[in-house]
Amino acid sequence: MAAGVTPSGSAGGNWVQNPALAADWWFDVMTTPQHHAAQAQVAKLLPSGWDLERDILLIVGEDAGQIARAFLAYGLKRVWVMLPAPLQPESVPEGTVLLRSRGELHRAVQMLKGEAAGTLALLRTPRCSLDPSVTQSIRTLAMSLLKRKPANEHIHTDLAPRWALNGFKNLTRVGERPLVSDLKDDFTGVP
Repeated sequence: MAAGVTPSGSAGGNWVQNPALAADWWFDVMTTPQHHAAQAQVAKLLPSGWDLERDILLIVGEDAGQIARAFLAYGLKRVWVMLPAPLQPESVPEGTVLLRSRGELHRAVQMLKGEAAGTLALLRTPRCSLDPSVTQSIRTLAMSLLKRKPANEHIHTDLAPRWALNGFKNLTRVGERPLVSDLKDDFTGVP
C-alpha cells in the first residue's frame, strides 16, 4: 500500500472480524491472573511484525478502555480508543487517545508525531453495538488518512513556506495593480 501503511495481516483479520474468537481472547486477556500469560495472549493477537512504537491499534466499541489496558501493559505506544455516537463515553487509561468522531480520528492522524505508522489494526470489541459496516468504514477512513498523511505534511512543511515567501516577494507588484473591483465597468458589454 502507499506510504508504507499496511492493514493488519491474517492474524489481525481473525481477531478484528471474528466475534467468536474475540470473545475467547477477551476472556483470556482480561481474566488471566498471571501477568505473563495475559501478555502472551496479547502477543498472539497482534499481527506478525507489529512495531510496538509506531504501529496503531484502533479499538472500537463498548469496553474499549478496559481492553486498551492489556495492550498498553504489553508495551504498545499508539493505542487509540474510538467511541463514536451513539456509544456512551467511558473512561480510558492514560496513554490512549480517545476519539468520539471521524473528525477527531482525522485530527489524531494529522497530529501524529514521530515515525509514520507501518500497520494499522482495528479491533472491534466483543460487546460493540455498532453495525460491522460502521467499524469497517472507520478502518477504511483511518487507512486512507494514514496513506495521505505524507502528502499533507509535504504541503505544510515544504510548499506553504514557499507560497508565503513568494507572496511577500510579489507584494509590491500586487500592490501596484488595480483591484478587480476597479475594472468592473471596463468590461460591460464585452462577451
